[in-house]
Amino acid sequence: MHLLLPITTREKLYSKIGNFTINTSIIFLLNVLYALVFSEHYDAHLKHLKRIGELVDHRTISNAVMQENERTKKAPS
Repeated sequence: MHLLLPITTREKLYSKIGNFTINTSIIFLLNVLYALVFSEHYDAHLKHLKRIGELVDHRTISNAVMQENERTKKAPS
């Protein structure tokens, strides 16, 4: 199976300062593709993502808004 994802840019070839619009277009397409794949089996993917996060991320949380239910840590007073 072949998939074509055309992107357009209004950037000039030589006089552009940077490649902002092409980078933004590519990031958008990758985010859409990721969301589509993730949504196929959302619950399983979310469970896996949380499990990996808990194994790898050992930062302490000082902001109650960012605390996860499973790893609630006492915020410093």
